[in-house]
Amino acid sequence: MKDTDDYAGEPPYRFTGGRINRVAIDVSGDSYLDLEREAALMLLRE
Repeated sequence: MKDTDDYAGEPPYRFTGGRINRVAIDVSGDSYLDLEREAALMLLRE
């Protein structure tokens, strides 16, 4: 298991509520590119 600074506390991190609608696992090795975020940033620059 790889350590992360994204969450407070000690692993294992507990899910404390809400709903998980979808989980995606990408094993391609390519970096994730959030196209919606990139489009929003482009619109802000115009």
